[in-house]
Amino acid sequence: MKIKGTIQENCPFCGRQAIIINQQDVAVCISHKDAYLNLKCVCGQSLDILKGRYGAYCNCLRCGNMSLKKALNINDTLK
Repeated sequence: MKIKGTIQENCPFCGRQAIIINQQDVAVCISHKDAYLNLKCVCGQSLDILKGRYGAYCNCLRCGNMSLKKALNINDTLK
């Protein structure tokens, strides 16, 4: 059941409903609670995953901030 004002997120590894926050502050499913995301930017540098007011986002030293959704699309983690 969805509560008004909340967003249901999907696990970036498998696509199932995310209900747990892992060590990187990314919403994941129960089976991936210990998994670690290694994301690369378009420029080739690694992305830092940070937590902000509206959820997790990524930061590149050269390119700046980008949303986690955009970073996952660049890395094509969900097949």
